[in-house]
Amino acid sequence: MTAASQRERRIGRLERSALTGVLVREVVNFSSYWRSTTFSSTVEPTFYLLAFGFGFGSLVSRVGGYDYVEFVGTGTVATAVLFSSAFPAMFGTFIKYQFQRTYDAILAAPVDTEELVTAEALWIATRAGVYGCVPMLVAIAFGLDPAWGMLVVPLIAWIAGFGWACFGISVAGFSKSFENFNYVVSAVLTPLFLVAGTFFPLSRLPHWAQVLGEVNPLHHCVELVRHAAFGFAGWTDLARVGALLAFGFIMWRISIHAMEQKLIDRSRRLRDASRARPWLGRFAGGRKGDRDGRPPAWGRIERDATRASLRQGLNDRQSEAAAAGAARSALASAIEAVEDVLLVL
Repeated sequence: MTAASQRERRIGRLERSALTGVLVREVVNFSSYWRSTTFSSTVEPTFYLLAFGFGFGSLVSRVGGYDYVEFVGTGTVATAVLFSSAFPAMFGTFIKYQFQRTYDAILAAPVDTEELVTAEALWIATRAGVYGCVPMLVAIAFGLDPAWGMLVVPLIAWIAGFGWACFGISVAGFSKSFENFNYVVSAVLTPLFLVAGTFFPLSRLPHWAQVLGEVNPLHHCVELVRHAAFGFAGWTDLARVGALLAFGFIMWRISIHAMEQKLIDRSRRLRDASRARPWLGRFAGGRKGDRDGRPPAWGRIERDATRASLRQGLNDRQSEAAAAGAARSALASAIEAVEDVLLVL
């Protein structure tokens, strides 16, 4: 078999070495700011669980046949998954390709866009699977009875987190600035959050809202977690798992397409610009090299690379802080609507 035929066979294939390289980079980088990310991804949903569970729980004792604290405790898992997957994917991806140029450096290695996006989504989904279990543990501490079905909650959170991570990467790939995220948060994520069945059952809502809830991936995550705690519903839950898998696959392909358009088009523009006016001649200005025999431009490039590497950890922390701020704003805007619905119920 010739080398050309081997290369053709490998086109479009996800190589384990490439995925591992990107994942290792994410793990090493995450070790520098894991405390702040863990705090924002776990403590905030826990506070909302306590506020809704004991605040509204004094007004509404039982909802949907469950104690309200148990009802909210199982539903808040989906909220934690959303906050720890979609928002970090949107802000983190945008910063990495727009400001840090991290993806340009990764694509210079034997890694293609499909492998890059897949590894990023896998890492975010893993974090979401871990963080999503915290509200349930808090609910257990406040009276939720443990069940063997809860052992599959991390897997449910991981599947849902992968889909929402790919959704966030897609939004970042199609956006041109941070301001575009406001449209997605207000017009997409907030309505889906309200009709997910987290804080009140969908059976008391209008028919159109119930239909919208049945096609809402976040609602499927809520129902699966709730059934894992109180008893599975057989084929219905299998259909919900299939819906989450379909959502993840569709968003995975869309996110790859979005990032390919963004990264490849920019690479072509940079290549055309370098051909029109070579960067080395512009920086060197026709002068002789330094004592090491290198053009003077190389010293500037090395200094810029050093500064960029020093700023990288700070920018990652800023992206996580921006994601946490957006999540707080989205949930704060939804609290008033949840209060009105609960009062009506």
